[in-house]
Amino acid sequence: MSTDYSTIADDIEWLRDEWWQLGNDPSHGHIRRGSATLDLLLRQGMLGQAWRHFEFSGGEPTIEGPDVLAVLTATQQRIDMVVSLIAGGGRVEELQVACFGAFRVDHPLTGVPADAKEGFAASVGGIMRDVIDPTPGDLDRLVCRHWKITDFLRSPDHPEWQYRYAG
Repeated sequence: MSTDYSTIADDIEWLRDEWWQLGNDPSHGHIRRGSATLDLLLRQGMLGQAWRHFEFSGGEPTIEGPDVLAVLTATQQRIDMVVSLIAGGGRVEELQVACFGAFRVDHPLTGVPADAKEGFAASVGGIMRDVIDPTPGDLDRLVCRHWKITDFLRSPDHPEWQYRYAG
């Protein structure tokens, strides 16, 4: 089966132009089409196939995205106390969003621990940065990690991990 590799380049350019440089929030259609495009490029391996076909150096392509385990460690959050966490990045208006979520924490008034069945508190937060003036910060290395695609697909930042390891 022959592959038209120019469509892969077109898809990458479309993601850059329509997702990153759009300048405003992506529509539901952009998100739906972009998600399908990312699925083809990453999970179904089209990007890796093109990489190998053209014999690019470096072993395999890389993708930039957050390192959730490192972020949790840096922010002193336990992974078993994550209630909900969305990671992967995206642009909303003039912000690059790396992740946001909710976490069980010790209740500051009653002292009920985060791992109690009830009575614990919740903390909600996120990590983002200004796209227009991206001043370097302490968390940049955690939210802008360069992953080899195979490592990214095996990471807890990827939805497939959630299906395998979520409780």
